[in-house]
Amino acid sequence: MLADWVGNAKMLLNAQGSLADLHLTNGDLPAVRQIATPMLVKARSLGDAANERFALMLLGAAALDSGDGKTAVRYFGDVYELGVRTGDNWVRAMARLFEGSAQLHGLHDARAAEPLLRQAVQLYGSVNDLDGQARCLIELGVAYTALKRFDDGRRALASALQLAQVAGRKPQMSSIFAKSAQLELDAGQAAAALPLAQSATDLAATVDIAGNQFPAWHVLAVALDKAGQAERAFAAHEKAVTTLVDVLSRSGGDAARDGSLNVGRTREVFRDAVDHCLRTGRIEKALEWLELSRDATLRRIFDPSKLKAQDLAARAALDKIRQAEQQVAASKKALQEELAKPEAERNHAVVEALGKVVASNDREFRQLMVQLNAKNPRMYQALSIKAENVRDLQKSIPEGTVVVQYFAADDALYAFVITRDGSRPKAIKVEVGAAELDKAIFGWRDTVAARNPTVRGGKRAEVVGIDPTAAPARNKELGKKLYNWLLAPIASEIAGAQTVMVVPYGSLYYLPVHALETTDAAGKPLYAIEKQRIGYLSAATRFQPPQTGPRPPRTLLAFANPDGSLPGARAEVERLQRDAFPDAKVFYEKDATKARFEQLAQNYRMVHFATHGILATDATKSHLKMADAPLTVFDIHGLESLDGKTDLVVLSACETALQMGKSSGEELISVASAFANAGAPSLVASLWEVDDDATAELMTEFYRLLKAGKDKEGRPVDTLEALRQAQLHVLRLDKAGATPYSDPAFWAGFQLIGEYR
Repeated sequence: MLADWVGNAKMLLNAQGSLADLHLTNGDLPAVRQIATPMLVKARSLGDAANERFALMLLGAAALDSGDGKTAVRYFGDVYELGVRTGDNWVRAMARLFEGSAQLHGLHDARAAEPLLRQAVQLYGSVNDLDGQARCLIELGVAYTALKRFDDGRRALASALQLAQVAGRKPQMSSIFAKSAQLELDAGQAAAALPLAQSATDLAATVDIAGNQFPAWHVLAVALDKAGQAERAFAAHEKAVTTLVDVLSRSGGDAARDGSLNVGRTREVFRDAVDHCLRTGRIEKALEWLELSRDATLRRIFDPSKLKAQDLAARAALDKIRQAEQQVAASKKALQEELAKPEAERNHAVVEALGKVVASNDREFRQLMVQLNAKNPRMYQALSIKAENVRDLQKSIPEGTVVVQYFAADDALYAFVITRDGSRPKAIKVEVGAAELDKAIFGWRDTVAARNPTVRGGKRAEVVGIDPTAAPARNKELGKKLYNWLLAPIASEIAGAQTVMVVPYGSLYYLPVHALETTDAAGKPLYAIEKQRIGYLSAATRFQPPQTGPRPPRTLLAFANPDGSLPGARAEVERLQRDAFPDAKVFYEKDATKARFEQLAQNYRMVHFATHGILATDATKSHLKMADAPLTVFDIHGLESLDGKTDLVVLSACETALQMGKSSGEELISVASAFANAGAPSLVASLWEVDDDATAELMTEFYRLLKAGKDKEGRPVDTLEALRQAQLHVLRLDKAGATPYSDPAFWAGFQLIGEYR
């Protein structure tokens, strides 16, 4: 404000850059872009090279933190060109370091990263920046490891270690030892990895930087596993998990918590810990850590800096939490900068004082979280990371229901079977690794897309490399293979269950298990849905006690075709209103707004979206298209007013941004969890773009059954049974002696996630 008042443009740009940098530290990436984008334009117009560089670096870092490696590379490339233009080798060096890191971690392209990082080493050497050289050499070592050029990687990391030792930078030394241990593990040299990993943990223990501690414990745990030291490995895995949870739970923003986490470290720590437990017979601990990993995922997605709250009291509580995070972020950043200095330059009095400030602010943050739990448990649930007791979970499972939770390790698939009777959960091992499972799932989905003749909006699905005429046979082949992996091994465990609730893992979130094909006793083809009720949970602990007492009649609020591109969606909702809910409140085209949803949703027990639902690979970008503005997962999460009033949300069309090997299930978790945390316990969502006519048939039958509360034989139906019978109706629908919608492409994409009662 002062800079603006005195009219000093450069001072104003400096202030804007500092503010954007603070937002970056706190993980508020939209705020970074909002400030840095006009800052870049202004700096260029003034010829202010320093602030132009600052803005480009901020925008590149924000892109990288959000998972957009391609955009990050572009911004960092612009920084390099700026360095060339100004003749500044230090700027060129920094640009190449960040560009190489973006290629390596954002685009996972070590081959493209390697020459950029080598050039960065040379450029930092030309300006005698030893710290910059060390940072480049560390990244170069990681790139060589990914390329399996292990000798080159060893030389790069050894050179980095020599520079770090001369400077006395213990955090950097710990990181180098951890990366060297990982290189040896990847090279198959477990014996060489173990002392390196031990050195990493020993050094990490001497500095108060948790971001150094959990990677060191993780690589030590894996090295001990490889060395056959199971008990020590379990202790190290436990240390890695608890340290990671502490990092994710503490205040300080995404940058302080995540660091290298945004390249998948979180999943690796939990995956390896769960895998170890399964191999050593610790079934309940494996389940506990698997649930903990899901909570950690939600904590990363629903960060306080991103959450929005409609309720004024909740909004005020979140504001206080954000302020506490910012205070801790600033003091923690200062502390880590001081600790990163060479021993001879470090001011120990400053370290001690900053440590006390960080501890004090951490205590304030935790107190605010306790207060949030008392006033808004649902909001607190999304911001906390906690282990669930398996026994408590078992007590919450409804009668007649079995929970099946999957976990895919590198070399095997595990199905946990959890029942209400209190018996110890079973873990059934299937000899198929994660890569083979992913390939089959994405192949099955591709065969569905290839033969779906019409989709919502009139577009035809095109899948490269798949002949639509051969797709049905290939789909059956893959469907049977997946059935034999996922359901056949647990057939005896689920045979007597009325309901099977599946908790997926990774790519399994995008497979409708109910559509997998088997045969009956006579050898006749049969889909899983024809044998059993199958629903889904985003986590095994998401059962809620059923509401008691009389319930008001079911009412429907619907939004259709907000951008005008989905005429079939309008026809679908018109049919719903005509045939099932004549009293429904419906909005079409320009009237189907986000503002109306936020205003009216609490007045209806069911909300129906016949629009585009965008499930982005970056889960934080998932949203529903509305006429006035996107309805984001953060907007949804903040709607506390749905609690106890809205039972069910239906997303009648979804577009997915799935990439084989890169989709973790977080995309769908984010939407389902946002609605659940807002108070709507059940979500029906489609896993692919759907056919208009078949969907209209399915939705009309679904809502008819829900409204009636019973089927044609007079038996009561809950939400899951209504969806199941509607899908069977479409599957078996007879038109002039044919069943035009029998293919899974027409009916299988819809699944119920959450509470079904």
